[in-house]
Amino acid sequence: TGGPVTEQAFAPHDVLRLWEYGPGDQVRQSTFAALRRTAKDAYLLEADVHVELALKAGGLEVSRDGQNWEKAQSRGQGEWQVLRVEAALTSAGPLHVRCAR
Repeated sequence: TGGPVTEQAFAPHDVLRLWEYGPGDQVRQSTFAALRRTAKDAYLLEADVHVELALKAGGLEVSRDGQNWEKAQSRGQGEWQVLRVEAALTSAGPLHVRCAR
């Protein structure tokens, strides 16, 4: 039911995927998260799931482009700063993270 289906409904990859599973079926969903150090106290996070980072720092900053930084909403645990990054944030592309001392 509903309106007509157009080509734009399949953008950007022109793909339609359907899944149906129920009791007794086994389902496996592969996920990944990668944190790469790019400089002293600087990292690049790529992930397709929620990620929680714990870095030894006074605070954390995040950036989409590595140029414009904003204070991250992290929480302190002793010497560590813990940052929860939702999958929706990294699905748009890598996230730059740096430690503020």
